[in-house]
Amino acid sequence: MKKILMMMIVITLLLSTFVANVQATGDDEWQNLFIDVNSDDWFYDYVEYAVTTGLFVGISDEEFAPNTAMTRAMFVTILWRFANEPTTDTSNEFYDVDDDLWYTDAVDWAAANSIIFGTSVNVFSPYEELSRQQMAGILYRYLQFSDKIPPDLVITSKDFSDWDNFSPSAVIPVNMLTSQDILRGRVNGTFGPRDPVTRAEAATAFNRVQRYVTEYVTDIMNGSVARN
Repeated sequence: MKKILMMMIVITLLLSTFVANVQATGDDEWQNLFIDVNSDDWFYDYVEYAVTTGLFVGISDEEFAPNTAMTRAMFVTILWRFANEPTTDTSNEFYDVDDDLWYTDAVDWAAANSIIFGTSVNVFSPYEELSRQQMAGILYRYLQFSDKIPPDLVITSKDFSDWDNFSPSAVIPVNMLTSQDILRGRVNGTFGPRDPVTRAEAATAFNRVQRYVTEYVTDIMNGSVARN
């Protein structure tokens, strides 16, 4: 039942349009029509960013579903949009990603550049919920691929109380992303590595990645970061 519900959400996302969700006044002010996104919500500004940049659409004309979990296919597709929808001549080797699906181009590109990996040999699990540590790994590898991690970057380790729940491969990505304030832990001192990523959290992460990349480019132009 849960998988069917998730697939229904995905289909609705594909059929949604921007027109009903984003309107501009003469001052280009965002007109929020989502009934589940309020101005005092912590994620309000991040949802505004995600919608106005075209990374996200609502699950309906009136709902953004900020607390709905992201699937692996959804997240990779949004990353692909964030990267300006690059193309590749390499097809993925996942048995469960057919040609001409709504996320195929995104998976092809991300897999070809080692930004994503499968959940097992030749299996991508596109409709599986994305965990927070998986999100950290994908974003970290995207920044590596984009040459946006300087060799002298200071990476500090956070004192999360649930480090024992992490996959070993997630430790460096989480430390890097939290030290740069791209990702944050929970208020209870945990990170929640195996918790599913919500749409609000994903929108927030992409906004902070954009900020990080912008600051990185600015630092290069100012000479405070060496060019590769």
